Amino acid sequence: MTNIPSIIKFGFSDYLKKEEKHWAKCKWCKVKIADKSGTTSNFSRHFKKHSSEFQRYKNTMKLNVADSIDDQKLKNFFPSVSKDTYANNSAQANKIHKSLVQDLIVGERIRPALSKASRISTLAHTSCTFIEEFEKVFGPNRSIPQSNQTRWNSTFHQIQIIIGLDHQKLVNICEECKHVEAIFTMREWTQLKEMVDILQPFAEATDLTQGELIPTISLVVPTILALHRHLDQYSNKSKHLKVMITELQTSIRKRFHGIFTNLTLCNDSPTLIEIGNHFPFGDPIYILAAVIDPSFGFQWMVDLNLAESQKETLRCKIKDMILEDAESLLDRHSDTSEEDEDCQQKKGCMKLFANYKKRTSSGQFKKTTCQLSRYLETVEQDEQPKCLKFWNDNKEKFGSLYKVAKEVLAVPASGGTSFQQRGHYDET
Repeated sequence: MTNIPSIIKFGFSDYLKKEEKHWAKCKWCKVKIADKSGTTSNFSRHFKKHSSEFQRYKNTMKLNVADSIDDQKLKNFFPSVSKDTYANNSAQANKIHKSLVQDLIVGERIRPALSKASRISTLAHTSCTFIEEFEKVFGPNRSIPQSNQTRWNSTFHQIQIIIGLDHQKLVNICEECKHVEAIFTMREWTQLKEMVDILQPFAEATDLTQGELIPTISLVVPTILALHRHLDQYSNKSKHLKVMITELQTSIRKRFHGIFTNLTLCNDSPTLIEIGNHFPFGDPIYILAAVIDPSFGFQWMVDLNLAESQKETLRCKIKDMILEDAESLLDRHSDTSEEDEDCQQKKGCMKLFANYKKRTSSGQFKKTTCQLSRYLETVEQDEQPKCLKFWNDNKEKFGSLYKVAKEVLAVPASGGTSFQQRGHYDET
């Protein structure tokens, strides 16, 4: 029996081998298939006619292959977990663990619950008995998605769907199908629910920042501050995953250290000297983009654990930076428009003061300042349309700020972003 090819073992029965041939009967249509020893092409060709069962077979083979990949690396991550502890579902468990390890630190206590979640998902795609019982209890259109090891949020959605099921009914199905290794204890069930509560805002942030038709750079500062506040609040009521929350907080502060430094939220920078530093995400463009986005303005400051006087100092510095940026863009536009006039000047004109260009007038600066004040009042009063639509509708009303928005919001959100990368949004 150990020499039976995997496809025959999965989809056929009554296997018989004699001399240079072997035979077997299809489990679904009872047709007898024969082929030469050493090949299974006839069996594969026939099995493909049963498309759903053939797909389940392929899924099972992928899991078996994954089971042998990076096994030693997994042991380095989880040295206390025996490979044989969850032998039947280790491949999918490895996937879910490796997926989460890339972005999160998973506590020791929750690993058995994650392994059982992956086992349930595997059974929902490979076990005919389990699938029939599952659909009988939860309905024919209910299923549990498999996770993608390169997308952490696919694992999150998988667990979210599992805990949305009735716990006792799921236990009954596992007992009926004799898969007691996949039964969740009440403690494990509570752990998964708590994990989903913790990671829900992270999943929302992941989906939001993957948008291709919206500016993403303006989302960075509000998102990071909101996630940090969420973790602070949840750490006080967490029962099982305090270690995970602490590690997430540390990871966020390290990866986005530049933002926390600019907002004087770090112990090494308690006083704001200037906005902008060499740390990751330390370029001031992230803060400017958040203010220029009408969805936020200065509203994200509610998540800053600062005194009101410190917040006001920060607001003033950000406003000054926006005004300086607007003035610089207006000067650039003015220089371009004056080139033709300069070319027409007489050759006898003195070169001594040729570098003294006309700059933005004080009247124009006051106009831009007034625009910024009116813009901030507008975005704080009522809910505004989406960012690009707002600026397209108000480009005449806030002309100077519109020029800033076109350049700042065109920059992609990444750790290497800087003012040198500023672009130009297509108004369409």
